[in-house]
Amino acid sequence: YGKERMYYFTQKEVDAAEYLYHNAPPRSILVSATWDYPSLFHNYDNFDYMSICCGPSKVLPRAQETLVDALARLMRQYPAGYLIFTRSQRAHMEMSGLIPSVQLQSIEQSIRRSKEFKLIYMNEDAEIFTLVNSGVGVGK
Repeated sequence: YGKERMYYFTQKEVDAAEYLYHNAPPRSILVSATWDYPSLFHNYDNFDYMSICCGPSKVLPRAQETLVDALARLMRQYPAGYLIFTRSQRAHMEMSGLIPSVQLQSIEQSIRRSKEFKLIYMNEDAEIFTLVNSGVGVGK
C-alpha cells in the first residue's frame, strides 16, 4: 500500500539492531526516532524503549534545554542508554509527516556534534550512539 519504504528493513538495519541487542546490558534504555526499525526480537524484555517522536513527554525538553540535553538527561537515568537512527525511521518520518525530515536531519546532526554522545556503531543504513560518560561502548 505504498508504505514499503518504512516497513521494509535492510540487512544493514538488521545488523545494527542485532549489534544493539547483543551489546546493550540489561535495564538499558533504547531510544529511537520512531518505532520503525528491527526491534523487540531478542531479549526485548531486558530493555526500556522510547521513541523521540512517538514517546511520552519525558523526552520533551524542559525550559532552556535542547532535545539533545533532554535525551542525555533521560538516558542518564538508566545503567546504559543507546540512541539508534535508521533508514526506515527516516522513511517513516518523511512519509508520515510526524516531524519534517529536515528536522530529523537537524536532530541527527546535533547528536553527532554533541559532546554528550559518541558514535559506537555505523553502517550505510544505521547509526547507534551512547552517552560519552556512560562507561559503555563497543562490546560487552
